[in-house]
Amino acid sequence: MADQRLAHDVRARVDSALAEFLAAETAQLTTIDPALAPVARQLTAAVADGKRIRALFCYWGWRAAGQPDCEEIVRAAAATELVHAAAVVHDDVIDKSATGRHAPAAHVALRDAVFDQRSRDDGGTALAIIAGGLLVSWAGQLFFGCGLPDSFLRRARPLWFTMARELAAIPEPAAAALAELVPALTTLAG
Repeated sequence: MADQRLAHDVRARVDSALAEFLAAETAQLTTIDPALAPVARQLTAAVADGKRIRALFCYWGWRAAGQPDCEEIVRAAAATELVHAAAVVHDDVIDKSATGRHAPAAHVALRDAVFDQRSRDDGGTALAIIAGGLLVSWAGQLFFGCGLPDSFLRRARPLWFTMARELAAIPEPAAAALAELVPALTTLAG
């Protein structure tokens, strides 16, 4: 029971870190152009909910390596959820899935943001691809700006870049790369 409370606490902290980060980033996005508000909402929706398994692996790997609980590792763990959200958005486009996580997939939800009714499907798909790319970019921004000592982040950089490259190239290897990155954080912390 105590383990469940601890996992719930970490999830809540990750959710809080994600909410804070997304609020700041989506505000900047809509400052660029208020017409981007539907994209901003979809970016937030793409990250909402979830079991936060990747974040939990990242956090508990850090702790298992003898490192202290800190908000910096919570933010680093939250970044893994942005990578996962990007993969889901892009996977739904590739698979032409109409729904994901019990809601319209990003490319379907973003059709309404396209003003030209004749190009709604293509426009929704294009916006979803852009949204997924932005999520990957934001993941790197959050991870490398999480506040962990540079000595740890410097060792994680090559793994992160491999994961991002593979995510862009082929979704399946990206999942494997993310799985390698999370245990690698345990090694990096040791």
